[in-house]
Amino acid sequence: MYKKGLSLLALSVTVLAILCGSIQSAAAGTEYHFRLSNCFMKNVGDNLWRVSFTWETIPLTSDNNPNGITNFFRIKIPKLKADGIHVDTSSNGFTNPIPFLTFEPLPKGFVNRPASGDEVVVGNSDGSLLITTSGNVAFTFSTKGNGAYPAARVFPTFTTTSAAAGWGWYWFIPTITNGACAGTQSGGGGAPGTAPPIEELVPVEPAFTLTSSVWELNTLDVADLPDVAAAGSSYTASIKNVASNNLCVSYVSAGVKKNTYALSVSNGSSTQGGHSLFTLQGPGSQLFYNLQLTSNDGVTGNNFSFPAAAAKYITLSQTASSVANRSEMCWTPKINLFKNASTGAGMHTDTLNFIIIPKA
Repeated sequence: MYKKGLSLLALSVTVLAILCGSIQSAAAGTEYHFRLSNCFMKNVGDNLWRVSFTWETIPLTSDNNPNGITNFFRIKIPKLKADGIHVDTSSNGFTNPIPFLTFEPLPKGFVNRPASGDEVVVGNSDGSLLITTSGNVAFTFSTKGNGAYPAARVFPTFTTTSAAAGWGWYWFIPTITNGACAGTQSGGGGAPGTAPPIEELVPVEPAFTLTSSVWELNTLDVADLPDVAAAGSSYTASIKNVASNNLCVSYVSAGVKKNTYALSVSNGSSTQGGHSLFTLQGPGSQLFYNLQLTSNDGVTGNNFSFPAAAAKYITLSQTASSVANRSEMCWTPKINLFKNASTGAGMHTDTLNFIIIPKA
């Protein structure tokens, strides 16, 4: 019997897997850009100013430039102009060296480098100038005795391998920078003209100084004085060396610009014969008087009379005096006397206490 044999053929099969898709010459990389938001600046007291903002790093995919070169920012503090009042708006009007900045804990991946010249640079904590993370940035600085104006300029910039670049001038100014981030990519980067004079940001103390005067009356005859109970005029006393014994108030000129002030007397008065009067005390007797102060600037509206029923507020002069940054106003005194039935001869004295009151 013939048996047909079974021939087994083992075949070696090669399976070729073909993956379809685009073939790139290099792996696509990431470039980085920035965005600022939540910009604030405020006075935290004692000439200290706090700047804060949110830095957002924005990845930008690019096939042509697989790696960014920089994405960082600089900080500068502007200086005051020579007038000591306004911000220097020139493109190089920044304090040099820059005031010391105290950073609050920076976000992960951020680090501030040592200050150099008129700026502080913030880059990546790995030592590069390529910030790849995001977070909140805040720092404080002082304007005490360093000629700085209380504002800050943050200058972010990025560059790529193709030499493309982007930047912005972001200004932080108290009373103006309250949430919105004011930035521009044109111009010289100088502070905007809206920056207020420094006395609006840091109120200057008037630092009043009131002269101490002795008004010595020339000898007079009691018989010449009108009785306080009688109708008629008063007796105007003669004051020794009155030109050298004016009442003068000295003050910091910039400190009184925003207010009016009253010159007042804290002494109590009494009503005598229908007159409101102060009292000179003598040996068992009294003299009564009122006081008129005539402003030496010739402006009648700046004259005062005491006792006064109500405070009288005036605008203090801004005229420069012999002392830098200070002004002065002076008044010539006039004293009117009255007697009563018990007034006798002898020395009579009183001390008037003047006070300066700002209008609320």
